[in-house]
Parts: sequence; C-alpha cells; structure tokens
Amino acid sequence: MSVVGAEVEKLGGFAGEALSGACANGAMLIGVAAYMLYVEPQIAVFALAFLIPQVVITPFLQRKLNVLIEERVVLLRDLGDGISGMKTNASSDPDHVMNSIFTNRMRFFVLKFAMKSALNLLNALGPLTVLLFGGYLAMQGDVQLGVIVAFISGFEKISSPLRELIGFYRITAQANVQHRMIAKWMAS
Repeated sequence: MSVVGAEVEKLGGFAGEALSGACANGAMLIGVAAYMLYVEPQIAVFALAFLIPQVVITPFLQRKLNVLIEERVVLLRDLGDGISGMKTNASSDPDHVMNSIFTNRMRFFVLKFAMKSALNLLNALGPLTVLLFGGYLAMQGDVQLGVIVAFISGFEKISSPLRELIGFYRITAQANVQHRMIAKWMAS
C-alpha cells in the first residue's frame, strides 16, 4: 500500500504535466537566444557562456541525487515492511532504518541545495558579465547603452525558461528512478 500511495501518486502527477511546459520553455529559450545572437553576437555569446555550465552541472549532480532517491525508496520500503511485520531480518531494525533515512535525506538536501546554489550563482553572473563586457564595448563605441539594457532583460528571459527546463529534467530523472523502482517491486 505504501508503494501505491507514495510512489505511484508522484509518478502519475509527473505524467499529467510532462511535456507541455518543457516545450513552451524550450521554444522561449531558443527564440530569445536566436534574437540576442542576431542583434549583438559578441555580447550574446559572452552571456550565454554562463548558461552552458548549468547544462553540464545539472546531469552530473542529478545522477548523484538519483542514487540517493533510489536508496531512500528502498529504506522507506524496508521501514514499512519492518513495521508491518513482513520483514523480520536484522537489517530492518526500525532504529537503524530511521537513522539511515535521516542520513540519506540530509545528504540529499545538501547536494540539492549545493546544486541550486551553483545554478543561482551562474544565473547571477550572466547579467554581471553583460554589464561588464557590454560596458567595455559601449566605452569603445561599438555598442549603444540600450543594447546592453536589452541584453540584461533578454538574459532574464533566457535564464527563467532554462531554470524551468532544468527543473523539468530533474523531475523527469526522479520519475524515471521511481518508475524503475515500482517496476522492480511489481516484478518481485
């Protein structure tokens, strides 16, 4: 019952909202990036360079989070089985399982918030680089000040859909882990 109540419900919620938001955010990201590249390619490339590390960091850290999610599912199932009396071996001691769940959750949150901090830092550095590099180009007379202001606004329009797409990727990866765990449970 705990598998159906806790795990299948999350997976069903993901399936309900799956692709529509990601498609809209992807289109917005591509559209604004193309416009920025068309208007002023130098500043656009310089600003977009801070978005690429986000795309690289996220899958790397998400794989580590997925391992912790899978471990948590196993621990929660062990706890449920231990409480209901379905499992009576020594490894399902409720105190040991509870400590393991707590440790797992703490590791998960530390990693999750470290990833969030890194992504937020990279998002904040984007407009700063636009100001610095664009300001330099404006002092050289290569760019007008209005272009820099437009690019700062454009960077915000890019970083918001990218954040949403990264969130979608993370939810998809977690749903994949949950789906695998449910399928493994149903097969046994």
